[in-house]
Amino acid sequence: MYRHTQAGSVIIWTLGPAAAGLLISASVAHVRGAPAWTVVYLCFLAFLIGLVGFVFSSMTVCVDEKGVRVFFGPDWLPARMGFRKFLPAAEIVSCRVVAVTWWWGYGIRIIPRGVMYRVSGRRCVEMTLKSGRRALLGSDEPDELCRQIEGRFSRDIHRNTDACIA
Repeated sequence: MYRHTQAGSVIIWTLGPAAAGLLISASVAHVRGAPAWTVVYLCFLAFLIGLVGFVFSSMTVCVDEKGVRVFFGPDWLPARMGFRKFLPAAEIVSCRVVAVTWWWGYGIRIIPRGVMYRVSGRRCVEMTLKSGRRALLGSDEPDELCRQIEGRFSRDIHRNTDACIA
């Protein structure tokens, strides 16, 4: 079984300071005598941003004989507590390494003809499914991930590593 966890450095370095900034703003608002609802609102926003940052602080991909599993959150967090996705082996038609643009964002994104799961970096493994839809998995070792997927489900998988998505 292949298992790899990638840290979401982009998410950590953007949402962490945003949550801290909101907490500082709440403290300043409290000291300056702002209404209580303002302080509570700023603290609530900081909590929400911190929670999103925590959940998307890392992404783990597992490949076994049954399929590909993706889940977000720290390794010690039980998978049932965070987001998870399972792609059955029978549904995967092809696999290739692609580069995606930065403006597609991070986290879980709807993209043309599919969904992307990414926490950092620009390279992804694109899996085409029987339905014609595609699933992109961000990875800091996309070549190895694609090799593992091919190795487990080699019956019909075709690989192309020269692709680039604009």
